[in-house]
Amino acid sequence: MLDILHMIAGVIQVELPEEMGLTAYVQLLQPLPVHVLRLAGMEILKKHSYRTMPLPAEFLQSEPAREWAVVVSHFMPGIRMYRQRLELRLKDSA
Repeated sequence: MLDILHMIAGVIQVELPEEMGLTAYVQLLQPLPVHVLRLAGMEILKKHSYRTMPLPAEFLQSEPAREWAVVVSHFMPGIRMYRQRLELRLKDSA
């Protein structure tokens, strides 16, 4: 994750936030997998026209992050359900 933030800061030519600010970025962006964060960063670099570090909200509102939220909300409940069923079958067969 920090590599992606460093890349964006390098392209925009700004400093990364200091300790507390960087901690906030990490905590807010941590739910996004690295591949989603990378895609969000590339989208932001296409659209971000100011010489400022994009805020975490820009990452979270990006198309890749919104698509990931749909995947998580749609597929994860099904995955949990099938995993529970599988665990029950494994217990029954043991």
